[in-house]
Amino acid sequence: RMSTAIRQVAVGTDGIGGAAYFYLTAVGDILFYSLRAIVSLLLRGRAEKLDTSPLPTAAAASVTERSLLSVVIPAYNEGSAIADAVSAALQLDVHVEVVVVDGGSTDGTAEWARKAGARTLTAPSGRAACLNAGAAAAAGDLLLFLHADTILPQGYGSATRQALADPSIAISAFTLSLHPPLPLLALIEHGANQRSILRSLPYGDQSLALRRETFRALGGFPPNPLLEDLDLVRQAYRRGGRVVTLKHKVRSSARRWQKFGVLGNTMRNQCVLLGHAVGVPVHRLARWYYGRSGSKAY
Repeated sequence: RMSTAIRQVAVGTDGIGGAAYFYLTAVGDILFYSLRAIVSLLLRGRAEKLDTSPLPTAAAASVTERSLLSVVIPAYNEGSAIADAVSAALQLDVHVEVVVVDGGSTDGTAEWARKAGARTLTAPSGRAACLNAGAAAAAGDLLLFLHADTILPQGYGSATRQALADPSIAISAFTLSLHPPLPLLALIEHGANQRSILRSLPYGDQSLALRRETFRALGGFPPNPLLEDLDLVRQAYRRGGRVVTLKHKVRSSARRWQKFGVLGNTMRNQCVLLGHAVGVPVHRLARWYYGRSGSKAY
């Protein structure tokens, strides 16, 4: 029998069957779309031109320590756990509002969020749809997008305002820490934080923050079922905005590493990124990531 430590590292609670489905699907798609991308590039002769126009920066001058920071949390079947994220955001800063956007929960998530002090609304399912709906409804000119399983650190508000008062900064994010601890998980944290710092490429679990004018100029989050954070950050960087990683640490849930194993989940993530790079449609990537349903189920 597989020992507990090996299972935690390799396949998690999902088991070998789930891993087999993922890799069989991923390998086939990556090979097909890689060949398709090569043929397309040969026929067209050049890659598609991307928007590199400068981002607006005028609003940075009006950012102060009293600027309202709107924390937007997309949520789906988080239950009572949503209260922890909401409470921490409200208790650790004065000039803040929390907007929780429910994407179709059936377990009372919205009610738990309201009890914790959040303003709630509903949106179509999907994280990008919830994030954009929350941004549209938010009152602040500073937006911080927080995952429902992530807890903000002490001083997050001041650190975010200070960063976004700099007109050269388009996006700020926090250093990542994952809980509960698992074998080898510290290496995953280190790698994620080095990627974020050295490549200016934080992900959504690090809580991305932007000025509203920047968010509008970027067109909001792309309506993808997955990787909406990656596309937004890359576009901001491509258009000349600095993307900075603050030293303050968010505490994010390691539940996907528990479910799929530390190495197993890391390999899944890298396969998704490779698939995205070779042109696998995002809806197919979502089926890899979330399973056959193509939507969140954990």
